[in-house]
Amino acid sequence: MTPLQFAKDECSDYLPNGACLGIPVRHLTDNNGPVKAAALKKCLVAEYVPCPYFEKCVLPLADCASPKNNPRLQRNRIQARLAYWAMVATPTTGIDGKPLMKRRGKGGRPNKPAARRGCPSCGAPLARGRRYCQRCARERKRTTWKEAYRRGRRTQQLLPENPSVSA
Repeated sequence: MTPLQFAKDECSDYLPNGACLGIPVRHLTDNNGPVKAAALKKCLVAEYVPCPYFEKCVLPLADCASPKNNPRLQRNRIQARLAYWAMVATPTTGIDGKPLMKRRGKGGRPNKPAARRGCPSCGAPLARGRRYCQRCARERKRTTWKEAYRRGRRTQQLLPENPSVSA
């Protein structure tokens, strides 16, 4: 599943003709009455541009379990989320709108911008030198500590030195 297919299936702003309603994320929780939104001619995901609505409302659906009639849906959504983060992390045009791939690098090959890796657990973009995002790293650390306590490996380190008590 591609990010665009994910948007077509799940995004409520996506229109059948490929346009977007353009509702800003900040207006989703406003109870002050109707909100005017500027419709876009084309979906931002289709144009390889970061879409705040897609990131806030559609990408979290990848964490939901698959229905019984489509067991591969969650895996496909996670792949689409990783593809989306890789897509928006690698710019294809500069500030002036010209493509970045025109310059030639060493050996005559085009200079490609480095793709940012995503977290293997949730797909969020990673900081340099990290294996997991901050939330997933904290969760993994918590589970490994729980496992260590369950096995009794951490309790012996935390016991005070007392010769009368044998471990």
